[in-house]
Amino acid sequence: IQNAIASIREFHCDDPKEKILDAPELTDTKKLWSLKLMDHIFPYLHMMSSNLLILISARMLKISFQHGFAPESASGFFCYSYSLISTFNDIEEGYRWAKLALVVLERFNAPSLSPKVKICITMFVSIWKEPVQSSVVDFLRLHQEALLVGDIDFAAVSSKGYIHHGFISGSSLATIERECAAISLEMMQSNQMHGLFWCMNHHAMIMALNGKQGRDPFAVYKNGSINN
Repeated sequence: IQNAIASIREFHCDDPKEKILDAPELTDTKKLWSLKLMDHIFPYLHMMSSNLLILISARMLKISFQHGFAPESASGFFCYSYSLISTFNDIEEGYRWAKLALVVLERFNAPSLSPKVKICITMFVSIWKEPVQSSVVDFLRLHQEALLVGDIDFAAVSSKGYIHHGFISGSSLATIERECAAISLEMMQSNQMHGLFWCMNHHAMIMALNGKQGRDPFAVYKNGSINN
């Protein structure tokens, strides 16, 4: 892990944004596919171990800085930014590297990748520096962007963020309950079962807080529809 961090620090510079914008584009096919593979698996590595996220971010950034940048480089910047916050408690530096991930997305104009990276940044990085209320609006917008490019997995993740951040930011419980029901139905229709179970648990909690303890919270999920 220390070697991985040391290898990333070799790429620190006074103006990393200009370095990203001026760097060549990655043309090596094998290294490009390596980036694509790591971009695909990093969400699963994150669930397994934060140490694995550090290692994969080091490899992605090394390829990008030494051989050229690609849209998937943005995921490497996010992975490193999240590792700085979750493992080393360095919020300022983590937030700075997350902003560099957005610079990569801006350079390559990658609509298919942009929602995933932005959702991850909003969920795990921006929350430490920006008002939680602003993330609620961001999650709703990013949910629609993810659906437009066919990324139903991260559309579900954005829905989860929308419900959770709306709840902790003090949104009306009645509004959150309605939104939770609508999002749950959408998850059922797209077969996003992992996100659905999480949403059902939140739905049950919100119903209880709304004084509906006497109702079976899971009875509202019947025949592929939700009845309130």
